Amino acid sequence: MKTKEKVYDKIGIKFDIDSHKEFSVIIDKNLGLHQFVGSKKITLSLLKQLSINTPVLKIIVKHKILQSQLKKIDSILRKVKDNKIPAIG
Repeated sequence: MKTKEKVYDKIGIKFDIDSHKEFSVIIDKNLGLHQFVGSKKITLSLLKQLSINTPVLKIIVKHKILQSQLKKIDSILRKVKDNKIPAIG
């Protein structure tokens, strides 16, 4: 099962994990974590802390880390393709 599907299954609703606005609503309404988040920006660091007691957040943290890594790899590949940095090998 893919990461997003695992999250949807555990929370019981589909939403855009990468949308800060939608994710904030899920944190507040579905996971009841508003008391811990309040008006703070939901950062990866905060999610890691909250995931200690909220297992579904561990899956979301994993997703966000993988998305970040994929974006970095994609950026490097585009630079290589555009000859902005030389390929290794």
